[in-house]
Amino acid sequence: MSNRMAMAQKLFVCGISGENPEEPVISPVSGAVFERRLIHKWIQENGSDPVNDSPLDIDQLIEIKPESLVRPKAPNHTSIPAMLKALQDEWDSVMLNSYSVRQNLTTTRQELSHALYQHDAACRVIARLQKETNAAREALATLKPSATQIPTAQITPSQEVISGLNEDIIQKLDEKNTALSQTRKSVLSDRKKTLAGVEKLHNYSKCKDFTSLHGTNHVLSIDTSRRNTSRFVTGGADNMVVVYDRDTEKVVSSLKGHSGLITRVIYHPDEEVVCSSSFDNTVRVWPLGGSASTTIKTHKAEVTGISLHATGDYILSVSRDKSWAFSELTNGTTLTKAAEGDRQTELCSAQFHPDGCLFGVGTADSAIKIWDIKSRLAVAQWDGHQGQVSSITFSENGYYVATADGGNEIKIWDLRKLKEIKSIKMREEDYAINSLRFDMSGQYLGAAGQDIRIYMAKTWAEVTGYSSHEDDITDICFGDNANFILTSSRDSTVKLFGDADEHQKMES
Repeated sequence: MSNRMAMAQKLFVCGISGENPEEPVISPVSGAVFERRLIHKWIQENGSDPVNDSPLDIDQLIEIKPESLVRPKAPNHTSIPAMLKALQDEWDSVMLNSYSVRQNLTTTRQELSHALYQHDAACRVIARLQKETNAAREALATLKPSATQIPTAQITPSQEVISGLNEDIIQKLDEKNTALSQTRKSVLSDRKKTLAGVEKLHNYSKCKDFTSLHGTNHVLSIDTSRRNTSRFVTGGADNMVVVYDRDTEKVVSSLKGHSGLITRVIYHPDEEVVCSSSFDNTVRVWPLGGSASTTIKTHKAEVTGISLHATGDYILSVSRDKSWAFSELTNGTTLTKAAEGDRQTELCSAQFHPDGCLFGVGTADSAIKIWDIKSRLAVAQWDGHQGQVSSITFSENGYYVATADGGNEIKIWDLRKLKEIKSIKMREEDYAINSLRFDMSGQYLGAAGQDIRIYMAKTWAEVTGYSSHEDDITDICFGDNANFILTSSRDSTVKLFGDADEHQKMES
């Protein structure tokens, strides 16, 4: 009798609680035995068999009717056989639980492995898309428009007709553009290695005053020679262009010929030649070796800005006669010019893109226009300034354009996105920005107004500032590797900022 009862107890063990069921039922989908109340609750919550997760309904359960046996009294738990039995039961329970944990762990690992594979695939797709996007932006930075982008104006027989560039010149511009585009990154990388750091710029101080270049007249523009960094050129309100050598502390040339104040001066990067524009409606090219100057008389109103092409053979000029012109440096011949239909507003500033196929102009009606010199098409236009755009400068990396309208705000534009990416507003409401200039590495942007302020490219955070002039600063230029900074001012002086100790060593 006792053996039959032990067998019955062994056969009828609930698959959920592990105890002998009082009301045993059997699942037809797994063959397991359960306590009725426990399996009912499980099915109501999960709708499946707890052993194999197969669908299971309460109506499918089969009631088991064991023989009516007298339930034995509980064994004496202090006996050795009972303790061994209890330990065996505990061990079995631990093994079953361990098996369940291992199954869950295996399932979780498989799910995690699949998720990681999907994440890795997504990362590869994102990287490929970013690479394609960067390549597209790089291509857009060159801005090679088709002739269908902007329709050309209809020219009537009574209008001035200036033909476009011939094929030889276009080929020359394309070759220079290709060469510069291919070497731009390596050149900029080399320049950054030798560039004066932010801490060094922060410690710059005034090293030298140049007070007698234009007498008591305003000094309106300045540029330094890249070939001989001790030389710089200035243009003043006395209609004079002056070339000065800091090493010899002497004026190299006092160039007379303009009959109006000088608006812009440029020192040729490879030759001893300077260029100037003036309110007398002309542009002049001055060889410093004693040769006669060349005068470009293509405009009918004051010339407000000039920019040298990357080849060094051509010069761009803009004027308040609403036109821009592209001329040869050697003989002053105008090769192409804005068509009459494009002359809608006065032009106040200009600069070539570093690669030479594009140039930007600032207009009197607060716009910035980007032109393609080969097709004579305006390929982009930005609006947002409040006054005439009196200063425009391209970064040497070819992406960023900085502009100012004579107010207290600098706007930064991205050629790749063709939109404004940053607005730098001065703290002072009455601040007036007269000039902007990037250094040759494209890392620093200098702004000239009541003082000098230097900004770091990309972050556009203010790095440092200098204030030593007694009147508004009209122009700024960086020396090689930003090792010094030159400024011109309405106080009739030019000032040199740099490392005072290095400057003293060079002088001694």
